[in-house]
Amino acid sequence: MKFMSVSQTLAEQHYAVHQGKPFYEPLVKYITSGPVVVMAWEGSKAIEAIRQTVGARQIDDLLTTGRAEVEREAGALLQESLDRHGTGVNVLTVRLVSVAPPAEVADAFLDVASAREDRATYINEAAAYANEVVPKARGEGAKTLREGEAYRVEKVNVARGEATRFREKLREYSRARAVTETRLYLEAVERVLARVKKYIVSPEIKEDSLDLWFVGEGTSPAQLPKFPPPEGNKP
Repeated sequence: MKFMSVSQTLAEQHYAVHQGKPFYEPLVKYITSGPVVVMAWEGSKAIEAIRQTVGARQIDDLLTTGRAEVEREAGALLQESLDRHGTGVNVLTVRLVSVAPPAEVADAFLDVASAREDRATYINEAAAYANEVVPKARGEGAKTLREGEAYRVEKVNVARGEATRFREKLREYSRARAVTETRLYLEAVERVLARVKKYIVSPEIKEDSLDLWFVGEGTSPAQLPKFPPPEGNKP
């Protein structure tokens, strides 16, 4: 395969099979009008098979991804032609042994081929990244949804429980107001006293003579709360 200019004589000899046909002269004129890419093929009906296969393709296909397909189609066409003529020959394989771009455009072609390989590499890397990240993101999203649902259920259940307890306290209060007030007061004092130091003072000690300097660190004596609380201080 090479890049060359075809002379008038070579073109007429090469296309002699088409002499007398309407497109013969325009074909010769076109093929000799400028440089062309030529290939050498050997074998019975090889040129016919290759013309049918390669004629409808771009040269890039022969030099890149379409090479194997061209070989397969050329082999099938060649075998069909041989069978039609009863030659008894079986085509085992067809190979494009040497296919290279013309020297004048070799560097540009290599750049294009390299760009295509880089493009394929980037696509594969992006696909691999997507296959890694997308399932992970979906899993994290599903986890967040489950956690949110669990949080919602927990808060709803807590709210319902508090509402139920309030209704129960309300029923108890309506049945026994004094008892309920005392119980609520004691429960509140119990919660408060759980966070502070407690000193137990005998009821026999008079409040006026009680010195609580160790509680107030030298300040005036603390006043003990009275129980039950006055009406105006009930919670």
